[in-house]
Amino acid sequence: MNQGISLGRIGQAFLRRRWIFLTAVAVGLLGSLLWLFRQKAVTVYTATSRLVSSEKAEESAEDIIPGYLYPSSARGQESRMGRVAADIMSLDFLAEVARRTGILYVVTERNNPNLIIEELVLSDTAARGKYRISVESRNAFVVEGPNGTKKGTLGENFSDGLISLRLARADLQDGDFVEFQLVSPQEMAYYIQSSISIDISRLSESAAGIRLPTSAGFSEPLVMSITLTWNDPGSATILVNGIAQCAIEENLKRKRAQFEQSKEFINEQMERYSAELARIADEMRSFREREGIVDISAEEAKVAERLAQKDAELAAIEMEERQLRNIMSWIKGSDSIPGYAEFLIADPTISNLFGTARATSLELANASQVLGENHPDVKALRVRLANLKSELSTAISARQKALSIQKTVLMGELEKEKASLSEIMEKELQYLQLERQKEAAEDIYTLLAQRYEEIRINEASVTSDVTILEEAPRASAITTKPRVVRIPLLGLLIGLLAGTALVLVMEYLDTTVREDTEGPWGEERGRLRYIATVPRVEMAGPEPVALRDPMFMEVFRIAALNIGLFGPLKKNKTLCVTSPSEGEGKTTVALNLAASLAASGERVLLVDADANKRSLTMAMGLEDKKGFFEILVNGSPPENVIVEGPLPNLFIMPIGRQAFDPMAALSTEVFRSFLERVKRSFDLVIFDTPPALLLALAGLLAPQVDSTVLVAKIHATSTRNLVKAIEILINAGASVAGIILNMAKVRRASYYYGKRRPWWKRLLRRE
Repeated sequence: MNQGISLGRIGQAFLRRRWIFLTAVAVGLLGSLLWLFRQKAVTVYTATSRLVSSEKAEESAEDIIPGYLYPSSARGQESRMGRVAADIMSLDFLAEVARRTGILYVVTERNNPNLIIEELVLSDTAARGKYRISVESRNAFVVEGPNGTKKGTLGENFSDGLISLRLARADLQDGDFVEFQLVSPQEMAYYIQSSISIDISRLSESAAGIRLPTSAGFSEPLVMSITLTWNDPGSATILVNGIAQCAIEENLKRKRAQFEQSKEFINEQMERYSAELARIADEMRSFREREGIVDISAEEAKVAERLAQKDAELAAIEMEERQLRNIMSWIKGSDSIPGYAEFLIADPTISNLFGTARATSLELANASQVLGENHPDVKALRVRLANLKSELSTAISARQKALSIQKTVLMGELEKEKASLSEIMEKELQYLQLERQKEAAEDIYTLLAQRYEEIRINEASVTSDVTILEEAPRASAITTKPRVVRIPLLGLLIGLLAGTALVLVMEYLDTTVREDTEGPWGEERGRLRYIATVPRVEMAGPEPVALRDPMFMEVFRIAALNIGLFGPLKKNKTLCVTSPSEGEGKTTVALNLAASLAASGERVLLVDADANKRSLTMAMGLEDKKGFFEILVNGSPPENVIVEGPLPNLFIMPIGRQAFDPMAALSTEVFRSFLERVKRSFDLVIFDTPPALLLALAGLLAPQVDSTVLVAKIHATSTRNLVKAIEILINAGASVAGIILNMAKVRRASYYYGKRRPWWKRLLRRE
């Protein structure tokens, strides 16, 4: 492949392949025009409903679970409104909206926007399909559907067993119709999702006329505008208002779910301490029945009370350690989120961190379900939760060490107190400890019951974080017309890009020889060069002819000068003309090279040495004449077979009537004797040989003559074949003078041909 592409080469490529480029442009333009003609004016309807966030400037006493309710910062508001938007865009949410509103149809065609369907209800899933409603008169209409054709009355309920509906009576005329498709809620969700847009902005940036509720204590809220673009005005209004109402209910459901989780945890703790109280009561009853109780002295009672108090402190430490272990298990991922009551943990830092981490975990679970695992908000929440867990783990480790020290000290103090009560009866001491355990369990149970009641009361008064600020009025119509300028320009641009890409790809993949191709050979090839570039001419037939055009004559004289056959630097008398493959014009080049030299006064002998194709012999009409191979085989004088050519000083030696083994004939002393004889009789001898890659004759004859040239057809001969042919000739010992480029499209000089044709005629001329 030709890797280097310069600007000049790109220009030549576009000129050479202009018809491909122009065809691509024309196809792009025509395609866009066809698309434009098929476009029609389309009328759609838009309806917008607005929600507003209702977060207060400061958290109230109702926010009883730390970190559960979203903070009142602007970032928190944006997160809340973002979650509401994610709920709205989910397919399950939109399917529920379709079920609630009853809008389960999509209008496909109508001629009057006032033909509005009201109170549509599906009686059976078999009702899904295509329907057409046509107005026959001011009072009657016809419904065509899967259940056949039935008539109804405007303003009254209609039912055909599958669906029931009602049509408004306003502004309808005979012939008005509407066609619609009944679909499932899930299919309707896909239609709504592709037609809805959501915009979130500050209240100050929203449209004029929006007013915030008059409640005091609200921070600057965010306004969410929900816009639905639909093909039915009535459905658009109902759907967008239904979406807003369902969004509020979904937000309220999420907040209530948070309270339910707190109530569930406290219930579990209350059941646990209730069982503990029952166990202690049973032990005390068994103790009294079994041992009996005696009075103890006041001093002993004080010591016993201290022991009981320290025992209660030890129980509190163990309870806090157990809660901390539960939290650590959750941090390590081996357990579910533990319940939470802040009075069980004495360290406020751990209480705050755990409350925040727990709320973040629940928020992450909701966001992952709604937004998906790869959503940026979900990833941010996951990073935040990991950081909170790390901080919480560090704080818990420090607290556990402190509790361990306290526990060790407390147990030592207990041992001392027990030693001081060695004289007190063990039975009395055990009874007093049971009483203190009972009191501690009763205190914790009472506190849990109070907290449960507070959560239940606050749950009853919970409200949504967002409210409807403005319901959508009647939908507004938007008519879109075909873009008569943009579509053709787009098609023209696509055609230009496609044509350019085709031209550049074809140029990149082109491995053939061109006028601007650099030689694929270097110093080791003997500085081979292009000798001349032969213009392309239109010939009446496929046979080679001697051209008398002065421009072509000069081209071949230039080639003869470069080869050393003509002029003051003449050094060669014999020349071999060959090519890499067939069909590259080597015979035409050999004939015209001989003709140009003959016209210059040189006696030139042109020998047809191509026994396979015999192009020169047939072009001169010498098929029945003896020729080159008869001379080599019989050893007769060359003058016996030489004939005069079409020009003075030009002589032709045909190939001969009989076919012999050319390899054997050229290897004999007879050929060398023949070559010396014709060199004495003629100024120049030119041999037309077979292609170097197809037959070995060129490689055998070329080393025995003074010089050899290769003919390469522009845009046909591959550089790879040209390199192979050069290697064959050089390896055989031939002296290769260079390469003649054939059939090049070059400008005709005005010196010979006068005024050139206009550029537009040359541009439209096909190659």
